[in-house]
Amino acid sequence: PNHNPKVARPWPYSVHVTDAAGRPLSGTVKIQFTFGGQVVGTDTPPVHPIRAGRWHDNLTYPRAATGQSVTLQAVVHTNAGSVTLSWPVTARQ
Repeated sequence: PNHNPKVARPWPYSVHVTDAAGRPLSGTVKIQFTFGGQVVGTDTPPVHPIRAGRWHDNLTYPRAATGQSVTLQAVVHTNAGSVTLSWPVTARQ
């Protein structure tokens, strides 16, 4: 919903996957975090199923993340191919 999640509070996010015609696709999404181009963390579990074109979850950033800029990456795999989606975030109090 934004680029500035509040620490210690659930931050909702969604991944929507469709083909070129707008039809929903199923597959998997791996959620990871990068800093300076390097993977520094992954969601637990790291890989989630995408059903009917959607994955939704909540992330809670720790207080130690306050002011830290990272990139949330969703690595999506479907029968139509793979793509990495990036979303820069900076956690705030």
